[in-house]
Parts: sequence; C-alpha cells; structure tokens
Amino acid sequence: MAKTLKTSSFILGLLALIIFHSPAGAQVEKYNYNDDEGSGFNSGARLILGYTANIPNQYVGFDLGFTRPRKWGLFLEYKMNTASLEIAPYLYDYTPEYVDTTYWSDTLIDHNSSWISVNAGLTRPINDRLCAYLGLGISFRKAYLQYYEPQGNNGDHGYYWINDDANSTVNLNVAGGVYYKLGRYFYLQLGGDLKPLGLAAGLGLSL
Repeated sequence: MAKTLKTSSFILGLLALIIFHSPAGAQVEKYNYNDDEGSGFNSGARLILGYTANIPNQYVGFDLGFTRPRKWGLFLEYKMNTASLEIAPYLYDYTPEYVDTTYWSDTLIDHNSSWISVNAGLTRPINDRLCAYLGLGISFRKAYLQYYEPQGNNGDHGYYWINDDANSTVNLNVAGGVYYKLGRYFYLQLGGDLKPLGLAAGLGLSL
C-alpha cells in the first residue's frame, strides 16, 4: 500500500509540474489563430474524441473530453480488454473448491484476467501543440482459472474456465499524460496508467 501511494504521489507531482510549468514570458506569448497547423489548444475550445488503449493490458477504449485556452477542462475515458468475451463461451459457474472436491481429476492449467477501467479528470493546455491531462479512476480486475477435464465433456474439448473471485479486485487508478496536436483536426495521446500499470496511447479528433 505504501509503495502504491509513493508511486501515485510521484506520478501526480510529475504531471502537476508539467501542467503548471510555462516558459518565461508565456503570459505575453502571441498565438497564431490561423496558422498552417490549424487551431491549437490555446487558440480556442476543443472537443477531444478518440481511441485510447493501455499497453499491454487494454486495447479497447475511447476518450472524450474538452479543453479551453489557458483554463481547465475535463476528460472521461473507458478501457477494457477482451479476455471476458473470449472466455464467456467456456465459463462455468463453479468455484475452485467445488472443482477440487467434485471434479478431482480435472487439472488446473492456466489463469487469466479481464480489466475494465473508467477514468475522469482535468485537462490543461501547455501551449498550442500540447495539452496535459490528469485524473483518477476505478479499475475492475476479474480473475479466471482454466481447467482441463480428461473426458472432454466440459468447455472446448475438456478445457473450461471458472471465476476466481478470491483474486478479483477493485483498484484505484491514476491516469495522466499529454495530448499532442497533429495538424488541424487530429491529436496523439501519450501517457500512463497505474492500475493496471501500462503505457497509455491513443489517436483521435480535436475539433
């Protein structure tokens, strides 16, 4: 727990430094509202809408938010993996204790987890090209165990899954990073997530 809090504090401090830091003379910086790169984050309010992922844990997700010039905005993101969808056809409503006592000849051969994360927080433009984001969220980890039945009656030719509730958890997540403007309408997202720990990356529209 102490290690998690220490890591969270480090990430929050680093991202806060990115958000609040500005070069000398930034208050009098002139912005080109019609530059060749299109409308920047500090040139007007922007709607953020795109795809986001947590590498290597969650490859399905979306990002929604808005930014305002030199002011705070909001973002909301949802991420998941497809483990639960892949396991579902072969998932049985057994417990590990039930399998051990009733199907004692079945062998435990594998384990897997599904992750679902919902994050929300604040956005803040650093300049026309960069906009920082920082937020908190909840990540749900659902654990599964795979068994093999020699007779081949259950699951896929004897391979079947059960829920592992003892190792399923609900976790606090810290999410942060930057949106980088790519031309007039697109952005690239780079950042990170604490739970599950991974690289946050995405691509979308900045309107």
